[in-house]
Amino acid sequence: MIDANGLTGNLWLQTNTSITKALLGSGPNRIEVGSQGTGVSYVLNSSMAPDVSTTVFSGLRFGTDKVDLTGFGAVTNLIGKVIGSFDNKIGNSQTASLYPQYTDTVEVSFSAGGNTYKFLVLNSGKTRAVESALINSVLSSIQS
Repeated sequence: MIDANGLTGNLWLQTNTSITKALLGSGPNRIEVGSQGTGVSYVLNSSMAPDVSTTVFSGLRFGTDKVDLTGFGAVTNLIGKVIGSFDNKIGNSQTASLYPQYTDTVEVSFSAGGNTYKFLVLNSGKTRAVESALINSVLSSIQS
């Protein structure tokens, strides 16, 4: 387990095979999910700033990894929306084949204790994601 619960500054975390739970700090969190076999529970800090997307997940394994919101108490208005897509294939660029072509960004928002909170989930693939399927996949990874 990683306990960064008291951290208020920047946290960059790349998970590996030994991590099953990560308590995230209240400041900006950048999470790069590794190739571990078991699911990881990422516990969002209930002291994070409202209305700002400071936590970003890249490579979240939908349905296997969990974003844990239980520290916020009663969670309502849980919504996911695709806010952007990046296509790195420009003409016959040689570098385009080194990376997945598309990165879609889902913003997840929820309400708790009179505030609205947000975080981002990046999804990379060879084709642009179907928005409704991507949103459902992201929401399947949230525990509240």
